[in-house]
Amino acid sequence: MNKADVSPWPDLFIVKDFLAPDICREVVTEMDLAQGEAARVYTRTTSTAVDQGIRQTLRLRPSHEIVELIKTRLLA
Repeated sequence: MNKADVSPWPDLFIVKDFLAPDICREVVTEMDLAQGEAARVYTRTTSTAVDQGIRQTLRLRPSHEIVELIKTRLLA
């Protein structure tokens, strides 16, 4: 591991050029087109809830092909 692979954020490992630019564009395009659902918020008072006052974000589900592509790259 060289110094460029280390992030100032804890528990974040960076792999430069992990995806080829065309694959990266494919993933980004698919995620832009994906249907999202409101992400759940975990609090002390409820197990899960969608509270737009606390957090406004969407959870996207990539296609099986994209998931397998990323898994393959991670395992490589």
